[in-house]
Amino acid sequence: MLHNAWMKSVAIMVAFCMSIFLAQFSCGMHDIIIGQLKDKYGEMRRGIGFASPQVIFEIWISEKTGSWTILRVLPNGWTCFVAVGSRWMWYPYEVGEPI
Repeated sequence: MLHNAWMKSVAIMVAFCMSIFLAQFSCGMHDIIIGQLKDKYGEMRRGIGFASPQVIFEIWISEKTGSWTILRVLPNGWTCFVAVGSRWMWYPYEVGEPI
């Protein structure tokens, strides 16, 4: 029970800190934004997908804290936050299993 309360406190704190960070820097150059994600939040890029030839989406996750970030990246490096959150969970998916 104490562990759950502690995890909720950490999740709220991470979400609060991320919202402050996003309020200041909702868009910027890719190298600066990913530097912040790596250094301040311990996040690493765990996924990438192309929405079009000109738009890439990246998923950054911290396995230690559970924080996560989705970025939209343009060819010139201009990057914007799409979403941030906490308590990332990996879901084991089997091929052919309904989603």
